Amino acid sequence: MSEYHIAIVAEGPADIVVIQNLVMKSFQDKRFVFHKLSPTDEELSSGRKAEGFGWGSVYKVCHDLTTKMRLLEEANASIDLLIIHVDGDVAFKRYSEAHIRTILTDLPCGNKEWSVMENCDALQTVVAGWLCGISVPRVLCIPYICTETWVAALIFPEFNHGDFEKMEEIALYRKMIEKTRSKKEKLRRLIQERNGRFKKNTRVYASLLAQITLESWQGVCEKLEQAGRFDRDLKAGIRE
Repeated sequence: MSEYHIAIVAEGPADIVVIQNLVMKSFQDKRFVFHKLSPTDEELSSGRKAEGFGWGSVYKVCHDLTTKMRLLEEANASIDLLIIHVDGDVAFKRYSEAHIRTILTDLPCGNKEWSVMENCDALQTVVAGWLCGISVPRVLCIPYICTETWVAALIFPEFNHGDFEKMEEIALYRKMIEKTRSKKEKLRRLIQERNGRFKKNTRVYASLLAQITLESWQGVCEKLEQAGRFDRDLKAGIRE
């Protein structure tokens, strides 16, 4: 079985875990080699990144991707597909919020009156603009409103999935935390809140996502528009 090389740039460690598991679950007949461009293996191990995690880091890495891709080629790692992840709420952000100095004025690009797809279409255009000069086949992964929208639908099937894309990120986090307060839910404690800050347990993410079925992911894809788009784009990008 030949190896399929995928490079990933994502907002944070939990996002890397989610993307890898969804790819492997969707293509169980393939062998994948994942090249984590950001966060790197070292950053994942330490749980720290010099400039911090988040969409601002994705923006900065995208502007240095040509160099990173060349280094991979020199190491004889031929990349078959590049996956770039940002959360859908970036459509409502300003560059200054991520301490980015730029002449770009394409953020915010969203509108609260628009549909999920309209907001994500606008954000896809913005992110594509960050990737000028990159010729490697790519797939944009834009969960709306955040990655946990998909994760909650996968791990908590008892929830009403239709509400997730309408919830703000913090509200969703707190809903997931409230669901797992009891001792019997200990193994599903993906997120904890301490002193107003949220911490994601990537080990729990990895453990739970490794147990999901392809059928459960396809069910989420049918209910959540951006999950369905990512699934279709993956299938188009990962060819036989």
